[in-house]
Amino acid sequence: MLTQNLYNQKNNVFYPSTDHSTSAEWIEQQLQANDEISQIAVFLDAEQGVCAVIFASIHPSLEQTQKINDAINAINASLPEYVRIRKWVYAKLPFMIKYQQVTCSGTLCRDQIYHDYQVALTATN
Repeated sequence: MLTQNLYNQKNNVFYPSTDHSTSAEWIEQQLQANDEISQIAVFLDAEQGVCAVIFASIHPSLEQTQKINDAINAINASLPEYVRIRKWVYAKLPFMIKYQQVTCSGTLCRDQIYHDYQVALTATN
């Protein structure tokens, strides 16, 4: 479950146990520059740490998955420990207005995206 005391919905700011604050959008922007990632939503989960839902394509290939892993590893190497992405899952479809995952202006509806992918994000591998 998304821990509300760690995540400020209104400002999309993480407050991990280190007492540093980090914007979800800042982490997303770091990864959005990668050509393999069409859409990304980043969350701080109390048990999983920072995790992400990524839409790359409807049928991602193994090569695409490896490129995304490489991009995340490269970005993680430049990020502070407390905001490194620990887990990510593929979004089945692009984030869409009709599923209440984005607004008309393209703003992510994080609660809905998290709700839609919570089982995959919190599953242990």
